[in-house]
Amino acid sequence: MLATRVAFRYRLALNIRQNLQDYQRARKLIEEALRKEDIPLAKKLFVGLGQRLDPLATLLKDVTIQRSDEQRKLKNVKQWLHQLSYPFDPKNLSSDLTELGYWISHTLDTVGESLKSLARVQSRLEGYTNIERSFQHGPYTIVNKYGYTPAEYETPLSVLDSASEACKKAGFGSVVYGEVSLVTPRQVGGSYAGMYSQKTDSIFLNVEARNRFDWVYTLVHELGHRYWYKKLSGAQREAYENAYAAGAGALSLEDREDMFQALVKANFGPRKAARFLNNPSLAATLLDYFKDNYAGTGSSGKDLAQAHARGEQWVYRNFVRPKRRYVIMANKPPVTVTDYATTNVGEDYAETFAHFVLKKTIPPKVMERFELAK
Repeated sequence: MLATRVAFRYRLALNIRQNLQDYQRARKLIEEALRKEDIPLAKKLFVGLGQRLDPLATLLKDVTIQRSDEQRKLKNVKQWLHQLSYPFDPKNLSSDLTELGYWISHTLDTVGESLKSLARVQSRLEGYTNIERSFQHGPYTIVNKYGYTPAEYETPLSVLDSASEACKKAGFGSVVYGEVSLVTPRQVGGSYAGMYSQKTDSIFLNVEARNRFDWVYTLVHELGHRYWYKKLSGAQREAYENAYAAGAGALSLEDREDMFQALVKANFGPRKAARFLNNPSLAATLLDYFKDNYAGTGSSGKDLAQAHARGEQWVYRNFVRPKRRYVIMANKPPVTVTDYATTNVGEDYAETFAHFVLKKTIPPKVMERFELAK
């Protein structure tokens, strides 16, 4: 793990032009020794030069850059840094005096050209001297797997701080903790600011998010997911779910059981099953459900065939029991703070949580169910 001490270890290596001047002075002495055929002295001076250049040569040794854009930028840089180290490798300096003299004379040019090239991109290297793979940021442990520089993650972390402070002020400080991974857009599905993982109880912070104007809201939303899964009791979640279901016109368990039994009688064919239902509204809901969720209203659809093949138990688990998802509703959208909150009950809670924390308007019906799980 590369810690903050790297900044101190390599401080002298930052001024590459100074390294270049040191190289030029050492080169004159080495070449003079070579002209006098004093190979032992040339070797001693050459080894000394390598030791002085080592902090620069190993600058990115412990840094793994996994982002493709940075890999392209650093491809030549890493090659130039390597050319500052391999000439001084002890195994390359173990030849007889004649070959050693040639090696030193030949690689002096390589070292010089590498230093000149690095001097042109010194500003890029300066950012990487402070890379930390893992570090503490207030109550969070930041995991910098993809090698972002401080300049790149400064804004995302400040936005995370703002979101955390808002949660504390609203009485939800218990969610401000844990691991935060700095990730690429690919890890959070696009340009979104962040994502919460229930499995690892960690936050993924998109350093390259483009929609930074609503970062605070998005991160508070993600912390709302953490509160839902980690801080609410089962009874609180159930109370919220029931209130959401009632407001969304969710079908009762009994209605879903009736629809399921009709499916069983009709070999899981929704059109045929409709005739077994006495309630016409249930028949319409059944057909709408399969149209929306299984790409067709008849048993010929690809997904319906797969559902049929999985058998009765699969359909029962996914059709009747998924209380939390409330996918079977009587075409009555719930009252929510945003359209996105209608996705499912978990997203509804997270959206309402963000509205509450950031003091945005919340409809009375939504506030009633939020109070059940505060």
